[in-house]
Amino acid sequence: MLKFILKRMVLMFIVILGVTMLTFLIMHFTPGDPAEMIALARHGAESLTPENIERIRVEEGLDAPVHIQYIKWLQHLLHGDLGCSLINGEPVLSEILDRFPATLKLALASMFIALIIAIPLGIITASKQYSLFDNLSMMGAMVGVSMPSFWFALLLIHLFALHLGWFPVYGSGSFEHMILPALTLGTGMAAVLTRFTRSNMLDALRQDYIRTARAKGLTEKLITVKHALKNALIPVITVIGIQFGRILEGSVIVETIFA
Repeated sequence: MLKFILKRMVLMFIVILGVTMLTFLIMHFTPGDPAEMIALARHGAESLTPENIERIRVEEGLDAPVHIQYIKWLQHLLHGDLGCSLINGEPVLSEILDRFPATLKLALASMFIALIIAIPLGIITASKQYSLFDNLSMMGAMVGVSMPSFWFALLLIHLFALHLGWFPVYGSGSFEHMILPALTLGTGMAAVLTRFTRSNMLDALRQDYIRTARAKGLTEKLITVKHALKNALIPVITVIGIQFGRILEGSVIVETIFA
């Protein structure tokens, strides 16, 4: 067991290291001069002189080879230093901590929406397998899984904000501002959890203990809720934890659209 855990930890370290290297290289080879972008963001267009750009390049260590830049960044990261923002020069860690409460609030609201849709829908569709309701629900779930969050966000903005005027297009700080972003993230997550809940419910309903419960004369409602559901939810809870991380990841795009 210890050997397995150590092997997994080593593999995890290699994967994380590979991701950081790939991300660093992508950012490095993205078109544009980082020093010029820093000068423009921090000091305005009047600072775009060759002297200022070269000074910023030296100050930020952008004149070093890319592998040296990566090693220095990795050293700082291991000491808990995420560097400074290229936009305003503030420490990245403080910028993240300032914005994380709003992101966490959005993620929790999105997960709440996903759960109140997915769990009941997964139970009902499993109980009515191959019915019209089941087929339509699975078609809707397939669309929800396939639909990009940014496109769905724009669709919600056009319908509920611009056309109907029910919710604000952008902003934060109130319940109304939270609804459209939470629906954007929660609906897509509900599609994933609905399909998974249905699959696990179907597996549970085929087990021997369910046949025994039916033989004892228990109602289908009692069998579904008391016996099948509690066993079907065990793997669903695991997936919920994984999907919550994906919601935090997806909230970056959604927050940008609604900011």
